[in-house]
Amino acid sequence: MLKKLIVAFLLIAAFALGFGLASVRWFFQTKTLAAHFYNVGLMEMANDVIQLQAGNADEVLKRKKGALPILTQSFDSVYRRQLPESESLATLWAISRCYETPGTEIPESIKSILSGLPPRPKTSCELKAGQHEKLSNK
Repeated sequence: MLKKLIVAFLLIAAFALGFGLASVRWFFQTKTLAAHFYNVGLMEMANDVIQLQAGNADEVLKRKKGALPILTQSFDSVYRRQLPESESLATLWAISRCYETPGTEIPESIKSILSGLPPRPKTSCELKAGQHEKLSNK
């Protein structure tokens, strides 16, 4: 009986230790992953500033428009479920606005993602413009 209690205690202790170590590893891995994403975003911004200062706005736009469909697919399939719905919808609505310019077609690869969105609410700028329009029509 004593041996069974010792074995049970050791199993519970081993499980607790394993769970604790896994939790610590997960914490540091998540922290490192967030640092990498921040690093890449900051480097992208710095590269954009360099390109824009050099007068290469068309190159920046081309690079960003080329990456947008791939990043949108990744966001939808991997990250969207990890965020509150309001945040993921705001991101997808912002992406959708990129294709509202006349003559800009939504790429086939993300058409189903963007077409399934609920109607986008007006942005604060659109609301202010509407208020300004009402005041000027009086």
